[in-house]
Amino acid sequence: MGDPALVLSTLCLLATSAGATVGRCFSGVNTRLGVCTDLIGDGIEEHDCCLNINYCFQAGHNGNSQPCRHAAEWTDWSAWSGCTVSCREGVQQRRRRCYGKGSCRGDEVLQTRPCTDRDCCIDNGGWSGWAGWSACSVTCASGQQQRQRTCSQPPPSCGGQCPGSGLEHRHCDTQQICPIHGSWSLWGSWTACGQSCRQERSRLVPVRRRTRVCNSPAPSTFPPGNSCTGGSMDTNQCNFLPFCPVAGNWGSWSAVSLCSTTCGIGKIQQQRRCDSPAPKHGGTACPGNANSNIHCNTKIACPGTRRTVRCISGESHSTSVTSFRGSSRRCRTAYRATMFQTASEAGPARWRTLRWQSLFPQPPPSPLAAISTSQVVVNR
Repeated sequence: MGDPALVLSTLCLLATSAGATVGRCFSGVNTRLGVCTDLIGDGIEEHDCCLNINYCFQAGHNGNSQPCRHAAEWTDWSAWSGCTVSCREGVQQRRRRCYGKGSCRGDEVLQTRPCTDRDCCIDNGGWSGWAGWSACSVTCASGQQQRQRTCSQPPPSCGGQCPGSGLEHRHCDTQQICPIHGSWSLWGSWTACGQSCRQERSRLVPVRRRTRVCNSPAPSTFPPGNSCTGGSMDTNQCNFLPFCPVAGNWGSWSAVSLCSTTCGIGKIQQQRRCDSPAPKHGGTACPGNANSNIHCNTKIACPGTRRTVRCISGESHSTSVTSFRGSSRRCRTAYRATMFQTASEAGPARWRTLRWQSLFPQPPPSPLAAISTSQVVVNR
């Protein structure tokens, strides 16, 4: 098949045959509505348009649509129209058309059937008379009154209603002054806690307070208004405070220990602990010592040791020592010394001065001073 545009141009150039029907040619047809669609051109003979039996021809601008098929056909039935009435029984219709060459079989173009959208029709009611006005909504100053009427004369049916409102309001004035009821002001600031710390494990916790005043507004005197409800003071425990420092305190001394030696001079000890209570939360430690030492005297000479009293005389460069046991004898010299003598297996005996006793008021000679601060080697 050739180019459609070329074919159309050729058709437009052809002379119109005498007596031929000229109109508009379409390439399609709506079978449901029986009308031509998709216009190809105007001023085309019916014979030329219908060279394609799928085309549709329309004589003039307002002529009937004539599909180029050889036999006439009915269009499909249209959809049913809406019911002719909104309540009780009405009718609805649908249509079809005959299109094509010739006549269609049958002559039924229109169908009708009964329909009912609603079984009853809406019937509005009528209002009763207005009732009396109610009491004023307030007992002082200005308020509202209302009155009512009912949709009952007659009552509506089938979903009907009465037009308008069944309630009416109006302003009322009691000519009375209203009392002013009290209301609290905002809470003031919290006071200080009274203490800077709290005792650990104590039920007595420092508290802080705040107050408010019944003046926002204050209750009226005449007519008397209600006072504020609730308290004017609020308290709060200061649980956020740190624990107070606890200073340490000594516990009891322990039992006295035994003497540290079984002969001669020793020491005994006592101990105590800083736990009554122990220092806590930055508290000070216990003063003093945790240990106590006291000397003890067994009055028993240790093995290998003897006590000797010696009489010493001499001058600055020589010293003579006379020894004897015990202290019953008298020294003829000016001084005597009480000394320990320690036995030694190797070498001479070693002496250590315990106490000097002056028999006269003069100071001891220098050799004696040396003896008092050092050990002296004495020949046996």
